[in-house]
Amino acid sequence: MERVEVKGLDEITSADKYQFNKIVNSYYDKMVRVLKNEVALKVSVKEYETPGKAEKVRKYSITADARTAAGKITADNADWDLNRALHGALKALLGVVEKKFRSSDQHDKVRKPQQSRK
Repeated sequence: MERVEVKGLDEITSADKYQFNKIVNSYYDKMVRVLKNEVALKVSVKEYETPGKAEKVRKYSITADARTAAGKITADNADWDLNRALHGALKALLGVVEKKFRSSDQHDKVRKPQQSRK
């Protein structure tokens, strides 16, 4: 299985595709580092055009799915800027992964047992 699968990048310019892939790969590396395991990441892009505008103003909706050994995690975001929408969706996904697996450093500390009162 591929590590990152992207759907919906057909009508985007090559410069935007390069930036898109750079952002996705950086967040993928962060997720692997947090989970300490392989993860399959799927990113779907939907593009909406606004009718009646002289300029081509587009709204982007991003859905990001991460498949791990523990299950599937999903997050989404929408914005007028592709990079901002992508960052929002992947940052939300990373937050859910961190919360679900509690992999931050503050939880690694071992607590001493409490002494009983006499």
